[in-house]
Amino acid sequence: NRLERRTKPIKYTVHHCWYPRIGCTFSATTEPTVATVGPLMSLRNGQYELTWSSLISGSYSVAISLDGTPVLESPFTAAVVAGPASLGESLYVGAGLTETIAGAVTSYTILTHDIHGNRRADPVQEGFAAVVMLLLNGGASLETIQGDVVDNGDGSLTVTYDGTLTVVGTHPQHMSLGTTQTHSEFQITVTPAALDPATTIADGAGLAGSFAGTPASFEVMPKDRFGN
Repeated sequence: NRLERRTKPIKYTVHHCWYPRIGCTFSATTEPTVATVGPLMSLRNGQYELTWSSLISGSYSVAISLDGTPVLESPFTAAVVAGPASLGESLYVGAGLTETIAGAVTSYTILTHDIHGNRRADPVQEGFAAVVMLLLNGGASLETIQGDVVDNGDGSLTVTYDGTLTVVGTHPQHMSLGTTQTHSEFQITVTPAALDPATTIADGAGLAGSFAGTPASFEVMPKDRFGN
């Protein structure tokens, strides 16, 4: 059976041992041993129910035997798949997560994992968003820049800022998944782009002239094309 959530156990029902002899026993084991097997429960109708679960995704072998002899078609193969994505357990890969140049295209990848650390391999069903928060005018105003998110279909997401981060500084980045999960551990540092003569400013009294033999001075403030 396919688990929709990692915390949901797998249940199997087996027939009761009808053999009229003493010592008739039933046993079930799972491989690998990371699975937890619950007690065998009688359903009081000639059947028994066994519950098992695991926090580790993968393919499991469930071996069922009666008096040491495997029952029909045993061992069975069961898959435990990763549960819903957890922002706190996922991995974030790429230099674009923490640094970029003003106006540059920057991106990073999120390898989603569930709450137990299992890597997801399916499209992310929950809506994901990443937003950089910019404090402007000395903190008097706030601007938000949202990243473009692409679901790669294999449990990973790619976030891209296509030249939209132009304000130099270190800014917090807030992420959300669905309506319940938020993550704001990462900050992204934006450094100036290449110098641009069109925005570079020269200023000072020396630009207006001077007396013969008297030094004239002025200042040049190099800036990039965004005025940083």
